[in-house]
Amino acid sequence: MQKNIEISHHGFEASEALDEMIRHQLEKLERYHHGIVGCRVSMEQSSHRNPSHEAWEVKVRLTVPPRHELVACKSVEHPKSSQQAVYQSVEAAFEAVGKQLKKLADKG
Repeated sequence: MQKNIEISHHGFEASEALDEMIRHQLEKLERYHHGIVGCRVSMEQSSHRNPSHEAWEVKVRLTVPPRHELVACKSVEHPKSSQQAVYQSVEAAFEAVGKQLKKLADKG
């Protein structure tokens, strides 16, 4: 299945490991629906009112034929020393969009 995957990073420099994790999350979603034709993932690191913490926002947008677009946006706050913050945010967003995709597949 040919999928168009767009990954954008705002406010930080991402690693290849993070992008690979996103591709893996998308592959896991295919168990619910094999017709995913597009996926856009936007990740942003933003400052937080507590200087010892940082906030991560991840938005996942899936395109599924015939004309379905599923969107999930998750924000997670972590201490600045946490290396897993963005990974946990990505997992939460994919879990949320996965629930939507499962519901769509169950209807069809």
